[in-house]
Amino acid sequence: MHPLGLLHGAIVDAVTEPAAKDVALAELAVAGILVAAGMLQTGRRYLSAALCVGGLLIAFAIFAIQVSDNGWLTGGDTPTRSWFVAHRTPWMDTAARVITTLGSPGVAITLAALIGAWLSWRARSALPIIVIVATGAAASATSTTLKLVVGRARPPIETQQVITTDYSFPSGHATSTSALVGITVAILVLGHGRRFLALLSAVAALLITMVAASRLYLGVHWLTDVIAGALLGTAYAVIGATVLYALEQRRTFIGGSEAAVSAGRSHLPSARAS
Repeated sequence: MHPLGLLHGAIVDAVTEPAAKDVALAELAVAGILVAAGMLQTGRRYLSAALCVGGLLIAFAIFAIQVSDNGWLTGGDTPTRSWFVAHRTPWMDTAARVITTLGSPGVAITLAALIGAWLSWRARSALPIIVIVATGAAASATSTTLKLVVGRARPPIETQQVITTDYSFPSGHATSTSALVGITVAILVLGHGRRFLALLSAVAALLITMVAASRLYLGVHWLTDVIAGALLGTAYAVIGATVLYALEQRRTFIGGSEAAVSAGRSHLPSARAS
């Protein structure tokens, strides 16, 4: 290429890259504000869900665009992979394999379905297991489809401890785990107090983080893959929870009357409100 052409390209990159970064940061800020606003909408369940889902999907879209364009958000991918590879130990190898197996879409859906079956038995309704399985299946199907759309390559195979050759973005493990853990928590907290909700939320965050970290440790995903997967899965969990609450509000969750709903809730695991 002509030297003037190279110089022009360098100038364009120098100008547009910071601008693109600023735009992406602004969009992420908007996404965060939407999620925060949704969480503050107590008593306005549908508005809260709409704001949260909108914010989560905007953030996911930003990650997808950045990954497709090899943008600045991917700058931490290689250093993160290198850090995990450099800190591998035999006992962590075993732990990561176990965690990643439990967090696989198939196993996660099976475990969640078992919990859903128990909750359905307690509630005398098929709705819990239907909502859990539908949420997990929809999230996994979306993740698989988006892998084909984005077409991102996995990390180098020489650093993978579990050889995986399909596309990388978003992480199916992070997506399914976030969706299934999230919707399970949403069902478990029906009729519970805030303290129990906070406890379950902390446990859910820990489980999702462990699964995501296992994928990074094993060298089969980039950092942006698991973050995007968690965003997508959480959005599906919010959607599933909203459907569940809508049906419960219409007295189809347990029965057709206030008394039936109150009686039915007693069959769900409960704790005293704090």
